[in-house]
Amino acid sequence: MKKVTNIVEYKKNTTMSTARDYLIKPFMKEITSPNFHNTLNEMKIIVGKTGQGKTFTMAKDYIKELITRGVDIIIVSFPMTEILDHKDFAHLSKLGYVPAENTEKALHLLRNGYEKILLLTCHQDFAVGRHSPKFKEFLQTSGKEFAIFIDEAHTWLVSHLLNYRKCRGSHTPIYEAKLFNLLQELSTISPYIFGLTATPHYEQIGKIEPIGTMKFRLINKSAPKELLIDKTAWFRGVKYYDPDFVNNKFEIHSLLEETIVNIFDT
Repeated sequence: MKKVTNIVEYKKNTTMSTARDYLIKPFMKEITSPNFHNTLNEMKIIVGKTGQGKTFTMAKDYIKELITRGVDIIIVSFPMTEILDHKDFAHLSKLGYVPAENTEKALHLLRNGYEKILLLTCHQDFAVGRHSPKFKEFLQTSGKEFAIFIDEAHTWLVSHLLNYRKCRGSHTPIYEAKLFNLLQELSTISPYIFGLTATPHYEQIGKIEPIGTMKFRLINKSAPKELLIDKTAWFRGVKYYDPDFVNNKFEIHSLLEETIVNIFDT
């Protein structure tokens, strides 16, 4: 029988005792590196499993830290706005950041004297929309510090049609890499280019070389399953048991009875 992991002891013997540590500590180490501002022409990839709290950590920890470092414009782009939870970012308005839901509004605010902007948009608007070129030009010429977070970074971010099938596992007759090309240009002036994903593709994990001048770099490791167990949504609540509980028939019967009751109560 495979040895049962004692979660309490496991946490005591590791420097990263929670799943969120695997998201927060590597990010903080990265941006506090003395050489960080020289890390241009690259996207830093942050990998985290589903339910680990990538978006929450970005909103509550990453962005808050960048604000203390004087970043004026925060851009968060999603594959589609339906997966955006505005409540995660509501606290940023108290820090003086004015929200914008698309590049048109963001440009309007910036041109009318607003210094600190939080743009929450979708890839279509950010990379392909009518105001995308003007917004890109503003970022390139204004001298303002900006940071970009791309959620679900395995989508939309293959560097070229020639690498598309190897990275995505399917064919497409037309692929212009609009988002990649936009970030490639912006990465020449800002080191704050980040991608979040649970499933990085081959270019992002270094198995295939991107076609272009922007590279990908993983800055963290996946959390071990021992620290992810209570993040699995279908488990609901999680209870921890002493490894010797398997020898206690009464405890096993009680656990089975409790599980059955919970199933019928839901």
